[in-house]
Order: sequence, then C-alpha cells, then structure tokens
Amino acid sequence: MRTSEFDLVVVGAGALGLCTALAAVESRPDWSILVVDRDLPGGGATRWSAGMAVPFGPTPGHPAMIRQATAVLRRWFGLVQAESGRVIEKMSSFVVAGEESVGRLGDRALPGSLTRVDVSELERVCPDIRVQPGEVVLRCTGTYRIHAEPFVSAMWGCLMAQPAVRAWIGTEVVSVRRVRDGYELLTAAGVVTTAARVVLAIGAWFADAAAPLGVVSPELDIRAKRVVGLHCSVPAPPGSPMVEFVDDDLFMTPDPANNSIFVSFYRDEWLSPGAGPAPVIPSQKDIDLGRESLERRCRGLAEHVVGGRVAYDGYAPNRVPIVRRERGGPLVVVAGGSGSGLRLGPALATEAVRLLTDAEVAA
Repeated sequence: MRTSEFDLVVVGAGALGLCTALAAVESRPDWSILVVDRDLPGGGATRWSAGMAVPFGPTPGHPAMIRQATAVLRRWFGLVQAESGRVIEKMSSFVVAGEESVGRLGDRALPGSLTRVDVSELERVCPDIRVQPGEVVLRCTGTYRIHAEPFVSAMWGCLMAQPAVRAWIGTEVVSVRRVRDGYELLTAAGVVTTAARVVLAIGAWFADAAAPLGVVSPELDIRAKRVVGLHCSVPAPPGSPMVEFVDDDLFMTPDPANNSIFVSFYRDEWLSPGAGPAPVIPSQKDIDLGRESLERRCRGLAEHVVGGRVAYDGYAPNRVPIVRRERGGPLVVVAGGSGSGLRLGPALATEAVRLLTDAEVAA
C-alpha cells in the first residue's frame, strides 16, 4: 500500500519528536507533516520522566540550550503565567555539592541562578536533610517541573488541531530509503510513504532502531542508560523544594500528584545493543541501593520507600545532545538528550528544523 508524500515525517512521538513536529509547524506552516511512533505519544522514556528542569547542566554548552528551550516553552505554554502547574510548575530548589563541584558548576549554569546560602536555610524547609562537612548549599533560581502527561497531551492536542499534520500511532518504521526527491519509508504493516524530509527522534533505543533503517552513520554513538527512581510514601509539605546532591547524582522532589516524594539516584547500568525494552519495575537490588543512598542523605525518607520505576535514557558521548543532518540528504537525527528530553527538547527541535530549512535554502 502506498500513501501520498509528506513534506516532513517525524519518526518518534516522545518529547523530542513532539517538539520537533511543533517547531516545524511554527516555522513552516506550509509543510504537510506526519508523526509516526510504534507506541502511543509519549509512551517511552517521556512517560516516566520526572521532568525536572534546573538552570544548569553537565557541560558548558548546556546554559545556551537551557536558555533557548525556556524561551520556546514560554512562547508555547506561557511559562510565566503557568502558576497552576498544569503543564509547567515553578519550583524552589537547592543544590548540595562539594567545593570542587561548585567550581565546575560556574560555567555550566545560567548566570545568577546559583547563590550560596547557609545550610540553615535548607534545614528550615527540609529538617531531615543531611549536609556533609565541607559541602556547600546553593539556592537555585529558575527551576521548574514539566509534567510529562499534560505536556504530551497539550503538544499532541496542538498538533492534531493542525489540518496539515497527520499521525500514525502504533506504527513501526522498518526501512528508510533515499530516493530522488527525498525518502521512502516502509512500515511493518507494509505501508509505503514518501517524504521530502525526515527527522529521526527515536529515543533511548536509537542504536537498535536506527541500524536497520540504513540511513544513519554507524559511528553515531547513542547508549541506553538504565535510570531508577523510587517512590516514598510520605507527603511533602506544601512548597517543599527539590534538592539535588550533585556529587551523589541524587535528587529528591515532591510528587503531589501521587502524594509522595520521588527520588532519583545513581545507577551505572548500560544496556547492550540488541537488549531491547526491559522491565520498568525496580529490582530488589535497586530498592536496596536506593535506600542505602537515602540513608546518607535523609534517613527518615529511606524508611518510606515502597517501590519505584525504571526508565531508559539515551546518552551521547560527553552528554552533549546530538542534532545533526546526515550526509546524503535532508534527514536529521535528534538524539542523546541524556534524560533531558522534556527540558531541552524545544531547543533541540528548533535546531533540527533550522538544519532542514538551511538545507532547503542551500539547495
């Protein structure tokens, strides 16, 4: 079965794919756009994201991406007016780190976003928190949470309201082939369509999903990292902050929707190519390690761990997200958000669309 041609096909309807489609609608309203995903919109890693958006990142290049993403979110959702928290919720937050880590944060944060405060300021709102000798407490300005489910719902609703946008959900693309005027895409159901341009935003399983397509450079290195979060069955008082322990790679944040506290902690586990989707329920080892991490930082919270969730994030080398046009045609890869697809997605999507339109001008 063969369908009509689209100006753009976006493969992937997670945070990066949805942002790319909406950025394309905004930049090129004349384009016909198809969004394809083998799952439901936001059904992969996006579904499980805590959605924390802090004003710093792991590399010196992150502040510029954060600034651009925030500007786009403000335009899309009215960030300043989003006090109801339906999609975006402003949050108070603190960072706890050793002096060496504080020094490294200097060029990785938005100017003026981190301010040293006395430990007592954190202890007033989080009396059970443990700050170790030699650690510094920073008040963090400009933190917000993007609620994954309403974010996906709002983005999807906006896209489906556009007459030029169509969606194929529960549809797996098994082949992308370069043809004279663009690309030919084949689905597992045997449907063939053509596109003048393609964006691949296929998430943590990029290595497995992209290889069979045959249009992505083999040296592109995206690895799937196993990420574990725990649910603590204790409600956080209203206005409780998010607290991140930089040197532990651990953060805890109120989860009012579930009347609990959510904790994400360090797990150095990477999936081998071909491993495919894995369980989303934490193992007993995960629970034990999480409780051990919490014992060091908030003993009372460790006693309330009742379960959690597992997600898989795509990481690029050095944690620098990849947005690049592949050789041989107008196909752009957006990958390696390192768990920041919700907060960086608008910036990465804007760059992806720019690469497509720049290629069009050059042609």
